[in-house]
Amino acid sequence: MRLSTFLFIKVKIGWDFKYFCAILKVKRLFSIAVTVLLAGVLAFADDRPKIGQNYPNPAKEKTFVDVEFNSSEATITLSNILGEIIYVQKVPRSGTYTINVTEIPEGVYFFTLAADGQKVTKKLTVKK
Repeated sequence: MRLSTFLFIKVKIGWDFKYFCAILKVKRLFSIAVTVLLAGVLAFADDRPKIGQNYPNPAKEKTFVDVEFNSSEATITLSNILGEIIYVQKVPRSGTYTINVTEIPEGVYFFTLAADGQKVTKKLTVKK
């Protein structure tokens, strides 16, 4: 085999390999783009109300709760482990709200965001 034939074969294989890698990169970029697009669509399609974990937890005097919802109004309800309602606060829009726990005895409680006909509940601990 002549040296020039060997170089031609090496260059030819190298070009095919680069072309093959370029096709794989395009397919990978397309796959990533479709995944990002679907994630964005699903995020906007999720109209359920959201409530973040309160902070600080355990709470001593007051605690803060982040809420997100699409309806015109919602309520945050604090209840004890027996389900008895301790505190109710109407919230006009999404944002961060304060729950005053100075008059509430130590213990485990649940706070619930009710909005858009749905409810989301998280646990809150009061410690003095």
